[in-house]
Amino acid sequence: MLKIAQDAQVASGHTCPIHHVAHDYFGMRLATCSSDKTIRVFEKGEDDKWVLASQWNAHKGVIWKVGWAHPEFGQVLASCSDDRTVMIWSEIGGGTPDSKLTFQLMATLTDFEKGVRCITFAPNHMGLILASGCNDGKVRLHHGSATKLQEWTLQSDFSPDLDHPATAAGFSTAGLSIYVTGLSWNKNRGDCAMLAVGWWRGGEPGMTMSNVAVWGFHTERKTWGLVTRLELELDRRGSMAEVRDVDWANSCGRTTHVIAAAVGSTVQVWKLPSLSGWPIRKLEPVVPLPLPEVREASAASALTFWQVGWSVTGTSLAASAEDGHVAVWKLDMAGHLQLHAALDPETKEACVRGSEGTRMRAGAGVPEQEEKPGLLEERACA
Repeated sequence: MLKIAQDAQVASGHTCPIHHVAHDYFGMRLATCSSDKTIRVFEKGEDDKWVLASQWNAHKGVIWKVGWAHPEFGQVLASCSDDRTVMIWSEIGGGTPDSKLTFQLMATLTDFEKGVRCITFAPNHMGLILASGCNDGKVRLHHGSATKLQEWTLQSDFSPDLDHPATAAGFSTAGLSIYVTGLSWNKNRGDCAMLAVGWWRGGEPGMTMSNVAVWGFHTERKTWGLVTRLELELDRRGSMAEVRDVDWANSCGRTTHVIAAAVGSTVQVWKLPSLSGWPIRKLEPVVPLPLPEVREASAASALTFWQVGWSVTGTSLAASAEDGHVAVWKLDMAGHLQLHAALDPETKEACVRGSEGTRMRAGAGVPEQEEKPGLLEERACA
């Protein structure tokens, strides 16, 4: 029976919880951000060990996410924070006695009314474009200059909740805040610019509104419009839960598209038809595929999933839960996700389903463990 085991354990040095980890295009650099308001960049050495290469105080508030641009634009890193800013960083030549690399602040984007929760760079064939999701309920698109990283322009924005059925039906949203928590680009060169957007609006218990939808850019009107809505299932607790993350898989030659989202205690996946011909061709709302199997647990102890991510080929999906568990699914020939492996944060290993359907060892009832701040773990196939 195959096993997935811990490959490396990196002392990150962060003094508060780490909110996001991002590999660069080549997988040789790793950026982390934390509530301690710092960013750290690690490099993978010839001995496959991760070494701290740079660290700096970046924002005045919690840093939620970091993201690398395509390397054709240089070593460019973006970060977003509760301090209502997005910052653009670029590696410059030479280091310091304390850092192997030096990253310089190139631009600070301030077109936000509240904290910024998520950012993502567009595919490189679209140019240097950064999408950001804000707690003021808007998605904003900034265009940068590939030759002058100091120059960024807000080209467009839109509010993804305006076309929600509850909003159109007159559902009262007074006093309820909206959080745009997930953004992911369509990477197909044959389609116009499209984004999968996840958001939720919360207030009193039972008042949660959540949505995942695909938005596209009208090249003639120069505005963003709704392409299709992705219908949500209730989570394992029987309620409409918050959307925490979305990821649009690489199509890799397929005519269909697959999008995944972390929604409360579930991971939900949608299979979309070809999107060519939009906006002339209208698309109906898309229902999710059968919910992927998760580790055995009761509804009362169901864990919240915070992040999802597809493999480069778009055939494997990983999701991380609030207690450190990571589940991995693979697409079968019928296009359904089958549970492949589960990584246990306590034992630091997991059983993998083989051809005979071996059950995973990571199950319910994992005892709580003391949190060790500043500990970052990387797992790979052994």
